[in-house]
Amino acid sequence: MANQNNDSILDFRDICTKQKIVIHEGLLWKYLDTPYSIPPLSQYNPETCKISYTIKEYSIQGKLLNKDYKNIRKIQLKHDKKSSFGLHLCLNQMGNKEVAVFEVNPNLRKSIIQLETENECQDIPIIQFIESKYRNILDQPQIWIIEVHDIEEMEDNEKLTLEERQQRVKQLKPQAGQLFKEKKFQEAIQVYKTLYAKIGQIPKALKNKMTQEQKTFFQIELSRVFSNQAICYLQLQDYTKAIETSKQAMNEWDQNFKAYFIYAKAHFERGQTSEALEYFQQIIKKFPNEDVTEVQLYLQKCKQIKTTKSEQELYKKIFERLQDKDEDDIQREQKEKFEKVEKNRQTEKILISAKNGQSINHEEIQKLQ
Repeated sequence: MANQNNDSILDFRDICTKQKIVIHEGLLWKYLDTPYSIPPLSQYNPETCKISYTIKEYSIQGKLLNKDYKNIRKIQLKHDKKSSFGLHLCLNQMGNKEVAVFEVNPNLRKSIIQLETENECQDIPIIQFIESKYRNILDQPQIWIIEVHDIEEMEDNEKLTLEERQQRVKQLKPQAGQLFKEKKFQEAIQVYKTLYAKIGQIPKALKNKMTQEQKTFFQIELSRVFSNQAICYLQLQDYTKAIETSKQAMNEWDQNFKAYFIYAKAHFERGQTSEALEYFQQIIKKFPNEDVTEVQLYLQKCKQIKTTKSEQELYKKIFERLQDKDEDDIQREQKEKFEKVEKNRQTEKILISAKNGQSINHEEIQKLQ
C-alpha cells in the first residue's frame, strides 16, 4: 500500500488530528488528507460494480491486526453479503484507485442487530478479518486503511454480443499492461481473469455464429490472455502456474512465441535445465522469423550448466581413478620394501653361515642378486 514502510506498527497520532467526516453517526468516520490517503481516479456506481480491494485493520495504538491484508478481495455491494456492514459503508464512500483511512467504533458491529431489526440491513453476517489472538481488543476503536484496486462493471456475460466482447478486450488490455508496468502483478492477473470471462467463456450459440475472422481474433486474444498471466506468475516466481498458463496459451494458439519462451524460461528458473535446453532449441527451430536473441542467451546458459555438470562428473571419475592408482602404488611400494628387507635378511643369514664355516648355496645367492 502506498506511503507505508511499516506494516506492523503505525503512528496514528498525526492522523487523529486530521479532519474527518461522519459516515455513520457515532460509529464510523472517514479521515481526510492523511499521509496514507490517495484520492480516487474516478467514481463508480456501487450498485452495478464489483470492487477489488485490500483492507488493513489496526488497533488505535497502531498495531496491525490482520495477517492476510495483502489478499485482494472482491465484493459487489448490492448482492454480496459475505462481509461486515462497516466495510460496505466504507466502500460506498470511495472511488476507483482510492486509498482511504477510517476510524471504526467497536459498537459498529454490535449495531447490526439493531439495523436488522429496523430492516435496514437484512441477513448480513459479521465476519471478523482480524487474527484470533487480537480478539481481546475488539472493544477498542480501530483504524481501517482500505485500498480500491479495481472496479469491474457487472454485466451478464451470456448477453454480451461478439462486438461488445471485442470492445472489452480493447478496454481491459491497456489496464492490465499498465498494472504490469507498475509491478502490480496480482492486480494484472485479476484483470486478465476478467478478460478470460469475456472471451474464453463465449456461449455455444454465439460461437456457432462466428465468422472465421472472429474465431481467429478470439483464439489469438485468449492465447495472449494466458501468456500474459504466465508472465505475471513468472515475475511472482510462481513457476508452476507460469508453466500451466503458458501451456494453455500454446494450446489455444500454436504460434504464440511469447508462450513458448515463458514455458521454457519457467522450466529453467525451476532448475529443470535439460528440459529448458530442449524447449529453447525447439523455439529457435519453430520461429525462424522471430528475434530469438534472448532465447539464444538462455540456450547458452543451459549449455554452460550442462557442460559444467558433465565436467564435474568427468573430474569425479578421474579423481576416483587417481585414488585407485594411488592405492595401487602404495601397495606396490610396500611390496618392494618388504622384498628388499627380506633379501637383505637372507643375504645376512648366508654370510653368517659362511663365517661359521658352513657351506654356501650358490643358487640361493644368485636368486638374491
